[in-house]
Amino acid sequence: MKRRIIKKRIITVVGIVLALAALAGAFFGGVRFSEARHEKEKPVLDTVALAEDLVEISELATMEYAYTNTVKYDSYLDFYGYRIPFTTNSFVISYDGSVKAGVDLSKAKINLDGELITITLPDARIVSHEIDFDSIQAMDETYSFFSKITITDYNSFTKDQNAAMEKKALDSGLLVKAKENAISVVRSFVASANPGFTVVVI
Repeated sequence: MKRRIIKKRIITVVGIVLALAALAGAFFGGVRFSEARHEKEKPVLDTVALAEDLVEISELATMEYAYTNTVKYDSYLDFYGYRIPFTTNSFVISYDGSVKAGVDLSKAKINLDGELITITLPDARIVSHEIDFDSIQAMDETYSFFSKITITDYNSFTKDQNAAMEKKALDSGLLVKAKENAISVVRSFVASANPGFTVVVI
């Protein structure tokens, strides 16, 4: 009788051990399957394709400095520091223009670390400076018979004024704002095209 009871207990214990082993195998097998499935579902990024996408956008203008410039042009002939009478040419000119700044995305650097995309942008710079020639107005014109305005005078005047307006644009923080806007635009663009990745743009 005792032997039968002991035998039953042994069978019961063996059954419990086998059941636990089966459960453990099912659990670890499920974990491995889940991990394998997770590996398969990991997002994939083609950094070459991403770089090509950024190059296609190329020069990204993200900030504009619009202005109206009013300035007086004054030229005359002089003799050892003295202005010669009746040789003065002068006028007041007013016109609208805009200076745009942005970044060259072809110079962006892309780094992939797992599911983290880090994009380093180059510094922002002025990408264009345009004058609205339809807005030009000349006032208070004075021309001398002895001293005519030449194309060289006009070109020098325009070049000087463009440099002055670009300096004002830079002093207003144009490049800083352009870089900030570029970071925001690129981050949104890359994140929307690559779900599952964390995107950092600097």
